[in-house]
Order: sequence, then C-alpha cells, then structure tokens
Amino acid sequence: MKKLIKSLVCFVLLFSLMCGTLSGCGAKLVDWNNQTIEVTYGSIYRLETTAFDADGKEYAVTATVKTKNGEAIFVSGNKFTATDKGGYVITYKVDVKGNVQTKKVTVNVVPGEAVITYSRGLKAVYTTWPCDIPTVTAYDYYDGEVSQNLTLKIFKKDVGGDIDLNYDGSGQFTFTEAGEYYLRASVTNQANITKVLDKPFTVTDASTLTDTIWKVTEDNLSSNMAFISADKLEGKIEGEYKGNAMTRLCYGSLNNSIIYSLGNRDLSRYTYVQCWVAVDKMTDETARDDFYFIFARKSDNALFGKTLDSSALTVNKETSGKWIKYLIPIAEFEALARGKDQVQLIQTRANGFITRPSFYIGDITLIPDANDPTYDMVGTDKVWGNE
Repeated sequence: MKKLIKSLVCFVLLFSLMCGTLSGCGAKLVDWNNQTIEVTYGSIYRLETTAFDADGKEYAVTATVKTKNGEAIFVSGNKFTATDKGGYVITYKVDVKGNVQTKKVTVNVVPGEAVITYSRGLKAVYTTWPCDIPTVTAYDYYDGEVSQNLTLKIFKKDVGGDIDLNYDGSGQFTFTEAGEYYLRASVTNQANITKVLDKPFTVTDASTLTDTIWKVTEDNLSSNMAFISADKLEGKIEGEYKGNAMTRLCYGSLNNSIIYSLGNRDLSRYTYVQCWVAVDKMTDETARDDFYFIFARKSDNALFGKTLDSSALTVNKETSGKWIKYLIPIAEFEALARGKDQVQLIQTRANGFITRPSFYIGDITLIPDANDPTYDMVGTDKVWGNE
C-alpha cells in the first residue's frame, strides 16, 4: 500500500513538472468562443487581429472570411464591407505553442437606418417674404432609394410645445414670426426602421435686417412731391409700414416720382429690392394703379429701361388704402441698373380718372439672400459693381 501511495505521489510530481516545463502548451485563450452577431448592411466590419490567454500573453490571429454560401471574401486592412445580405462566416485561428485553436463567428447582415441628406442648411431666414425650403433625399443601403417615403415638416420651438406649421411641401414657406425653428425629415424603410433628422435654423424679423438705399426724409424731396410724416399717415393708410412717405396727387403717369443715385452697390448677396407703396382708398370700380421701376443714365441721356411687366405691382379698389410691399427680384433689378446712375419708381393710372387719389412711397430697402451663410447685414458697405 505504501508503495502504491509513493508511486501516485511521484506521478503527480512528474506531471506537474512536465506542465511547468511545457508552459503555454495548453494555455486557454480568453473570450475564444464561437458566436453569432448582427451587423448593419453597408457597415465596415473590422476583424480581430490579436488574442490573449489568462496570463495576458498576446498571440497573433489569422482570419478567413466567407459568405454563408462558401464564397471567399477579399479582406483589405483587416476589414471588409458587409454587403452580402446572406451574411458571413469568419474563421479565426491562433497557434499557441503548436496547439492551433479555432473559433467561428457567424455574421448576420440586417437592415439599418436610412441616410437622410438635406440639400443645404437655412442660414439666414427672414419674416414676411418667401423662403426656399431645402430639398431632402433618403437612401437606404439595404433597400436603395427611399426618398419616396420621406416626410418633411417645419416646427417652431415653443416653451409650451413645438408647433407644427403644416408645411405643404411646395418648396417655399413664408414665416410670419421671428424665432427658433427646425426642419424635421423622417423616413421609414422596408424593415420598418424610422430615421428622423432635424435641421435647426433661426427666423429673423426682416424689418430689422434691411439695408436702406433710399430713406424718406424732408431733405430728399423729389420733384413735384410732398413729404408726409409717419404720424400724419396714422389712420389714413393701414398696414405694416410705419415710416415717413412721399406723396403726390395722381395725374396719370408720374415719371418724375423718385430719382436717386445708385452709386456703386454689390447686389450679389441680396434677393429683392423692397419698396412700400400705397394709394388713398379708391371709389372707382375699374381704376387701377401700376407701380414699376425704370432706369436711366444722365451722362449720355440713355433711354429708360423698364422692369418687366410681370414685376409691376398693381393696386386696385380692394387693395387701396393699405401699404403694400413691392418686391423686385434682384436679378432683374441689377441687370437693368448696371451702368446707370438713376432709378425712378413710376406710378401709372389706368382705366379712367373718376377720382384722383394721392399715392405714397415709403423707404426703399434691400432684402438679403437667405441662402448666403456669409451675409452679415450689420455695418456693410456694398457696391453695385458696374461694368
């Protein structure tokens, strides 16, 4: 019995010595188990490159990647793009002192969120005039183009809860209040995964950000016109404009209404020339007043160039007695003004002269381009850039 016990003790000691001598021959790798994972279609999958045993020793890893159908996948830089909807099988191998240890990772490829893209941001938006809303597209790497499923809304931030402005998708929207807003684009793909992307922007009161190029004062009366202060207009002409005005009794075409020098102004960062006009409350059923700009060059008495009829502002019985904001597109205005040194705002009476109401002209200003993120209205010194 004593011999048996002695033999067992010797065997245990010998076995321990052998394992100590061959340290690492049976080292067990940490986290070295077969597994199944999910990755998003179109994403980059990075392969494992090292493994560790319980003692923290590092080992190099080799990997092969195949589709579940057995097709070998080319791997560059220890990564590949998951574009096979069927998925992949990755086989990792580590040589631990001649003992090759293997594990398999099954990769299931699943749909992900669509990618939403705005065509541009909204850097400068102003009240009371149309703003072009960016276009939005959506692409899903799993299903392809999904822009047809997009919805786009405009919200105004409010402490009592954000307000949906019920944007109709027309591509333009006119904001009536200054404040903080955001666009919200949302899309749901075929996997029923919804992606939402908000684009915040600020709406500024346009009346605080206009660049005055002709301001009505008692010192700049035009020929045959009279000055009328803002307080004298209260109750006479209704509407948003609260400044002074030039006035004259209507006698048909008033070709000498307003004349001023353009100087040299750069209009590249503006969208509209804005002017306030009005006539007294009409009684005529058919009478109509048209307002439009014409341009001249005093140096050689060049003939006037008239803005397009489509840009003329018409005031009739229904709109008389109110201030009306007259907007001329910059592209049209600049083309006619280039190389000239006079601008006149003309009023023409049409369809009879049963009554002769006075007409009024307020300040003329420039409205900045809402799509120009570099535009700063404060302290600007613009030039026309004449040819």
